[in-house]
Amino acid sequence: PDAEQVIKNTAGVLFAAGADTTANTLNTFILAMALFPDTQKKAQAELHSVVGRAQLPDFEDKDILPYTVAVYKETMRWHPLVP
Repeated sequence: PDAEQVIKNTAGVLFAAGADTTANTLNTFILAMALFPDTQKKAQAELHSVVGRAQLPDFEDKDILPYTVAVYKETMRWHPLVP
């Protein structure tokens, strides 16, 4: 194959791999919240008290959402994407 086709194939693989890891991460997080509803309620309460119900959190809010960030990190530790 020519260089252009190799680049196209590589870009396609990178895109697909990125989408798959995102989906797997979301699935793991949803499973964790289903298994630990008290944790979900506590994180949701933190989000509502800090950010409110009228908007979504953004990256600037992470420093003021320590419990929610800890839940995310624990989900990644509990079921990492790579061994």
